[in-house]
Amino acid sequence: MKLYHFTNHVWLQRILKEGISRGDVPTTRTGGYNAVWLTSQGDAAAQKWTQGANGKQSVRLTVEMPDNDPLLKTWNEVCREHRVSGSWRKILNSTGGNGDAHWHIYHGTIPPEWIAETTILQQPTHHELEYMRADREGRFEAVETGMKGVSKWRIRPK
Repeated sequence: MKLYHFTNHVWLQRILKEGISRGDVPTTRTGGYNAVWLTSQGDAAAQKWTQGANGKQSVRLTVEMPDNDPLLKTWNEVCREHRVSGSWRKILNSTGGNGDAHWHIYHGTIPPEWIAETTILQQPTHHELEYMRADREGRFEAVETGMKGVSKWRIRPK
């Protein structure tokens, strides 16, 4: 099965080395959990949630995974299992470019060998370059959020 994962330059080297293991799955306005978000749409412009300062339109990873992997769920399956409200689904769908029929969630780590292609869609921004430098220097650190397994990242001062 061919799916796509959009990310930014900050995470690219780690992903190519360790695989894709992180992502925010918001099941309510204030809650959710960590899992890998994928789509069957390869067009970055269709991914409205990737637009803005997060840079997630910078890199598209094409993932070739085995069919019928039990760790892969459609967004609709996740919504049923986690009892995501209809109103929250509507909000996510409208802000996400009405692509919910194409969304998939992977509940595990996608190994690097499943990444069939890496497409650079945009050059790194100044912001991404700062984060990449902080990561190399060991100053890029996780800050826990209220969502299970989901962290925000910040640069620790020198």
